[in-house]
Amino acid sequence: MIASKLISVLEPIGHYKHKCRFMKKDRKEKKGSMSIDKPDIYSRAHIGINEVTRYLEQYIEDRRNQKGSHTTSQPVIFICKREIKSGQLCQHILTMAALSGIKLIPMPAQSEVRMSQALGLKRASSVIVEIVEDKEESLRLAVMDIEPIKAPWLEGANSVQFMAPNIRTFKTTAPNIIKKKQQPPKRPLDKDEPRAKKVKTQ
Repeated sequence: MIASKLISVLEPIGHYKHKCRFMKKDRKEKKGSMSIDKPDIYSRAHIGINEVTRYLEQYIEDRRNQKGSHTTSQPVIFICKREIKSGQLCQHILTMAALSGIKLIPMPAQSEVRMSQALGLKRASSVIVEIVEDKEESLRLAVMDIEPIKAPWLEGANSVQFMAPNIRTFKTTAPNIIKKKQQPPKRPLDKDEPRAKKVKTQ
């Protein structure tokens, strides 16, 4: 149910990217200039593990500094953990979701293919959608009863003050030693090779 509603929300992004690719090919042939309006959801969808991580880092930082820059929308993480080959790639998202208080929705099997097709990408295993009321209403109602991840051992982590390291350094000098060029070792003479005779001078 949630997967189908998510796909319907993300499909405008895939349609937009498909039109952009088509317009790019057509522009090369006709040498014209046309523009396509981005869908509203485009700026509120953060796709891929790297984008999701960057968004969570900024969200946690804003929350720590008590900045209310995300009050108009409800961000939700959707992740296809079953399709991610290395589980270590997404382990940090679980901890960051608990620190940020953002809901984390694990997607059912085979959801990565559907989500990638909806986004017009070859592969997409995670996405954050900033859900806005009355725009993604069906998706908002579908995730409304899901509780955020709770990690009691992380309570108070956002209020921790980190101290800058105090490292003392001092300058010193060392003598500049010039190494002499080493002469190549003398090659031993063969038995049949004549030896040079020393000439005495008076």
